[in-house]
Amino acid sequence: MEFQISVLWNRLRAALATQAPLRLNQLAEPASEALLASFEAEIGSPLPADVRASWLCHDGQRLEHEDLFLFGDFPYFSVAESRAERSMRLELVESTQLEDWRAWAFLVKEEIGSISGPVKAFDQSPLWLPIGSMNGDVFRFVDLDPAPGGSIGQIIEVDPENVSWRVLAPSFAAFFECFVVAVERKKLDWDDFDGGSGALFPEPRQKIPDYLKTALQATKPPKAKPLTQRLDTMKLDERAQFDGSVCALQGGDGALTLELKATQTAESIVARTDAKTIGVAQITMRAGGVFDVRCEHPKAGGKPVFFVEKFQRVR
Repeated sequence: MEFQISVLWNRLRAALATQAPLRLNQLAEPASEALLASFEAEIGSPLPADVRASWLCHDGQRLEHEDLFLFGDFPYFSVAESRAERSMRLELVESTQLEDWRAWAFLVKEEIGSISGPVKAFDQSPLWLPIGSMNGDVFRFVDLDPAPGGSIGQIIEVDPENVSWRVLAPSFAAFFECFVVAVERKKLDWDDFDGGSGALFPEPRQKIPDYLKTALQATKPPKAKPLTQRLDTMKLDERAQFDGSVCALQGGDGALTLELKATQTAESIVARTDAKTIGVAQITMRAGGVFDVRCEHPKAGGKPVFFVEKFQRVR
């Protein structure tokens, strides 16, 4: 594997020398064995051989020239950058995440988000190793904890804003070779990279992975339950409580709808305003309970905004 990666780096350096010499000059020196061993101890797992071999060739890139990212729209993270990004992201999310495939299947079914390939719909995982990000909005990881059918070390792309998860390649070696071939064939316009490097990687033939199909087939639409209180009657900072089986909560003048869709094991809440989704809070909750809703007004004359405050299980 180390030989394969070093050959790919040789090919890429040769292509960059004529097409993008500034990017070539930004490639960093090799990472040390001690640095890689320290990272492995930190994550509690060995690095995939191809990822390790790549960092032993170049420990990321030095961004001496702004926005001259190796992958066009994505930089190539060093070991230190990967560690720092992983640490920061883990601090921003819950330490435990439920592997609720039924909830993920419902997310796809309702077109709230998309899952292409065998990747888990997490915000972050301790076993996702960052290798690059675009504008702090879209992230690429080496996935050491794939969903059923996936490969340890596969490369995934996560876009929280657009609620999407995608497997780009089954390994870093496959991901890197695809990019190198594209550079050699001059398929990249380094001066105008609006197409994005994600377009270089083919979509899975089956966008909905097999492990979600059974969950999708088992998901049944919930029955609607009449409301006993309208949200538009709520005052600022007032709280109201609704049964967990409610299917929809409609705000005044269509200002906001909290759609509560239930499955046999979980429920999902989606915030919509003016018939346009402005934010999605994928809240996994066990069925059979009540949740509190809090009302706020963002500014004088603004439309009311409702927040799910908490969910309590009814035994």
